[in-house]
Amino acid sequence: MEPVRMNDPCPCGSKKKYKHCHGKEAHKANQYNRPNNATLLWGILAVILLLGLMSIFFKRAEAPAQASPAPTAQSQTKS
Repeated sequence: MEPVRMNDPCPCGSKKKYKHCHGKEAHKANQYNRPNNATLLWGILAVILLLGLMSIFFKRAEAPAQASPAPTAQSQTKS
């Protein structure tokens, strides 16, 4: 069975277009389930912030440890 399009006759038998009959209810239900622009922007901002913090954390974790001092000429001659 094909989905009902907005300009098709309503399946309830009212002889109205679907968009003027039961399509209004479907459109309202879809309208409230979609995130608005502000929600999307906050989500994008949160992801960018999280990626920035992760890169800072992993750069510090990967920093090389302090190397031990190189042996001097005096310590090599004692052996």
